[in-house]
Amino acid sequence: MNALICRHDGARILHSRPGEHSARVSADAPIKLYWSATGAIVAAKDQPIAGADGWITLDPYTADVPAAVATRFKYVGNGGAFSVRTADAPRLKKLLTRQVVLAQENAARATQNASTAQLAGALDELYAPAASTAPLGASVAHGRTTFRLWAPTALAVSLYAYPGATAPAKLALPNGLFYDPNAQGGGHSAGDLMWLGDVIKASLAGSIRGYSLTTSWDAQLPLEQISFEGQPAGDVTNPSEVVNYVENHDNLTIFDNNAYKLPTATSREDRARVQMLGAAINAFSQGVAYFHAGVDTLRSKSLDSNSDDSGDWFNRLDWRYAGDNFGVGLPPAASNQSNWPLQQPLLANEAIKPTAVEIAWARTWVVEIDRTAQAYTHDQRLVGGPVWLPPTSARLPQLLG
Repeated sequence: MNALICRHDGARILHSRPGEHSARVSADAPIKLYWSATGAIVAAKDQPIAGADGWITLDPYTADVPAAVATRFKYVGNGGAFSVRTADAPRLKKLLTRQVVLAQENAARATQNASTAQLAGALDELYAPAASTAPLGASVAHGRTTFRLWAPTALAVSLYAYPGATAPAKLALPNGLFYDPNAQGGGHSAGDLMWLGDVIKASLAGSIRGYSLTTSWDAQLPLEQISFEGQPAGDVTNPSEVVNYVENHDNLTIFDNNAYKLPTATSREDRARVQMLGAAINAFSQGVAYFHAGVDTLRSKSLDSNSDDSGDWFNRLDWRYAGDNFGVGLPPAASNQSNWPLQQPLLANEAIKPTAVEIAWARTWVVEIDRTAQAYTHDQRLVGGPVWLPPTSARLPQLLG
C-alpha cells in the first residue's frame, strides 16, 4: 500500500494505491496512523505494531477526491481514500514531524498491511510558507554570521565551525590521515584511521540505526550507539532517508579539498586516484548517492569555499576536458581571505593541476564505479534493513581485486 497525505477543505485525506500486497488492503476498513518521535516503529505481518508512541484512526472517505487534489497527485492512481477525524486534525502537523507508519489491522490488532507515507505534499502545505519568512543559509551582516535552516522534520541541528587558517588541511581517511599526513595534519594514530574506517562502514551500511557493526576495537554495536562528532553514526530506519555526498553545491570541490589535505608532493595520478576513492565510497554506500557536477573531471574552483556569488570564473566547467580550473587566481575575499596565505602557494603549484590525461582517466573510472554500483541491489523489506543480493557483474572481481 503506497500512501499520500493531502488536504481538502480543512481536513486531511489519505489516498492509498494498491501495491504489491493490495489483496490485504480494504478500502472500507479504517487505517491507523502510528507515530514515533524516535523512529522506533516495527511493523511485522500478523503482529501488533511495536515501538509507536501512539496512533490516530483514519476513516474511509466516501466522497469524490477534489479535482485539484487528484490533479496534483495524479501519480497516486486509484484506491481507497481515508480522512482524519476532526478532533485529530490539529495534531497532524506535529505528528508529521515524527516517523509515521500507516497500518491496517484485523480485529485482534494484528498488522495485515503497513507502509510509510509519502509526506512531501503535506509537508509542503504545512511548512512551505515558513521558508519565505527570512533568508535561509548563512547571512553575514553587522560583523556577525547568522545561520538559518528550514528543517521542519529535524529533531536536532548542529553547526560545526573549524577555527584557523589551517583548518582546511584537516585530514580524513581517503586523503592521508596517519598513513600520509600533510604538514598541518600529523599527530594521528592508527587507531584514529581505523575509527574513520568504522564511520565509512556505517555509511556503506546505509546509516541504519539498528545495523550491528563489528568495530575496530572488536565491539559489536548498533550504529545508533556509535557516536561520530556528537551524532549517532546510524540515525535512520531506511537507507532511502540518507543522501550521501563527498562534495556539495557552493562548497569546496573534492579536488580542492584534497589540494589542501594531500601532501604537496602527491602526484597528479595519485590525486585522481584519491578522488575516485571518495566517489566510490559515495556510490557504494546504501542510500541516495548525490554527485556534484564535475566529480568526473577533477573539477576545481581554485579553492573557493563558497562560490555562490563567484561567477563563471571560479565555477567554470571545462566540457572540452582539457583542464579543471585549478589555479585561476585567489578566490574572492568574502569567504576566503583568511585562508589566502594557505591558498596562494597551492594555487601557484603547477604540479597539483591535472592534465587532460588524468581527467580522461577519472572520467573512465566514474563510469566504471557507476557500473559496479549498479551490480549491487537490495530488497527493501517491511521489517529489518536492506538485504544484500550477490553482484551480477562479471567485472566486479576485477574492479575490486
